[in-house]
Amino acid sequence: MVDRQRTFHLDSRNGQIVDHMKFNSELHLVNVTYRQSYDFSNKKLALELLGSPRTKVIQDYNKMMQYVISGQNCSATKIVGDMFHCIPASAAHLQTFYFGGMQGLLMDAWQVTAPDLGGDLVVDVTHDGCIPVAEVITNMEAQSMTVLTYADITMGIRDPKVFDVPSPPCPSNGNQTEVSADDPDFTRQ
Repeated sequence: MVDRQRTFHLDSRNGQIVDHMKFNSELHLVNVTYRQSYDFSNKKLALELLGSPRTKVIQDYNKMMQYVISGQNCSATKIVGDMFHCIPASAAHLQTFYFGGMQGLLMDAWQVTAPDLGGDLVVDVTHDGCIPVAEVITNMEAQSMTVLTYADITMGIRDPKVFDVPSPPCPSNGNQTEVSADDPDFTRQ
């Protein structure tokens, strides 16, 4: 059975080779920690950046809107695509393996083609329950690789208020852009 609600910490490490004319082709690393609440039953996702400034992203698939709240600023954009549960149907199964040796956690690795990311991602999930453990996102266009690791996973949503949008709702961005499920800041499940 695949759990439809969960909360976890998501650590992101992004390595990128930036424009050699500006930075002499140096490798730049960015480490970010998020708390993510995922509620497939109610079609909502909340991502809280644990740092300064506090930033929160709320995706409401019932309204097909994404809200970004950072400090006193708030903006809203449309979401394109469906919230998918576990692994999208288009993913290719790479392998089943044990994480941590033969007595470890039985896992499945999946490859997902993500044109909007400029590359592919490999997602490792538990064989039973499809709980995410790690992702590697390779973006050939930006010459970057992002590694996501999931920790402190709990089933259910501890605080449903994590999905609350400020009242009055965020104003729509004047240059409103659509957010795709393949966007690098869009979290996949």
